[in-house]
Parts: sequence; C-alpha cells; structure tokens
Amino acid sequence: MEHNRKIVKCRTCQSEIFFIKMNGKYHPVNVMPKLVYILDELEGLPAEWILTKGYESHFSNCPEAKHFRKNKD
Repeated sequence: MEHNRKIVKCRTCQSEIFFIKMNGKYHPVNVMPKLVYILDELEGLPAEWILTKGYESHFSNCPEAKHFRKNKD
C-alpha cells in the first residue's frame, strides 16, 4: 500500500507517523503497514474475509496516547 503523505514524528514518543482522514477528522497512523483481515460485506453477496495491507492507528501503541484523549479519565 503506497501513500504520498507527509511523514512526521509523534509529539510525545517521536515515532514516525502520518495522518489519514476518516469521518472528516485526521487520525495518526504508524508508517509501516501491517497485514490485516477486513470483512468485505457487499450487499447481496456473502460476507468474505480479505487479507490486505493496512495502517495501524498510532494510538494503539503510543505510550503517551492518553495525552491526546478528549476525556482523560
């Protein structure tokens, strides 16, 4: 999976990340893609699991992710 995004460093852990737009908001993702399964559910066809490359949310492994949460419990 190729991207033409500007790679930057996370403000807290300094890992390389870039941002993707989802639902009108920008979210940080890790630069290195991973193999992931997604469920393809096209209307009228049986659901099918597909193995593809995808980018993981940086919040899933940033040690300082709590600093970016709106509700900092």
